[in-house]
Amino acid sequence: MLPHVHGFEICARLKASPRTRKMPVILVSAVYRGWRYAHDARETFGADDYLEKPFHLPELLRRVEAWISGGTVAAATETADKLYQEGIALLEDKKPAEAREVLENAVKEDPFSPRAHFALGGAMHEQGDLFHAITAYERAVELRPNLFHALRALAALYEQKGFRRKAVEAVERAVHAAPDPKTRDTMRQRLLKLL
Repeated sequence: MLPHVHGFEICARLKASPRTRKMPVILVSAVYRGWRYAHDARETFGADDYLEKPFHLPELLRRVEAWISGGTVAAATETADKLYQEGIALLEDKKPAEAREVLENAVKEDPFSPRAHFALGGAMHEQGDLFHAITAYERAVELRPNLFHALRALAALYEQKGFRRKAVEAVERAVHAAPDPKTRDTMRQRLLKLL
């Protein structure tokens, strides 16, 4: 909604100039929503990051800080990492209730950890708390849009709960995030079945 020039154009101009191309650009939009816009903004216009309105100020500040410090998200605290490892061990020992409690604490300690949210979603899934698992997986994907395992889990849960369109969207995203050609082909076949 900038006057005279669109934000995507400004981003493209900044990335085209030798003087400013290394400057990180985070696009924020209330109009262009969804992962496809975020993907195209990065690929076509050179945006380094993309955030939809409404957003939480701590999330924007975290992303700005990450890009200022060289494009890497600050490492989790030792406490959060210890809790995450403990939660994973409990999941492996088939103790989802205990794992959930520990992973909820890990998420409180480091709310910007996609792996902690993903593991928490797994614990919730194991307990049969599917709607909360969906929320945790969605948060993991919000923090790391190409987190394949979370996208695949989301697709399965959406399909199981009858949200076919959301399942299709998650599978489409998983196709782009697939770690190898064989997995990508498997996800494409799954997408065709859903369509």
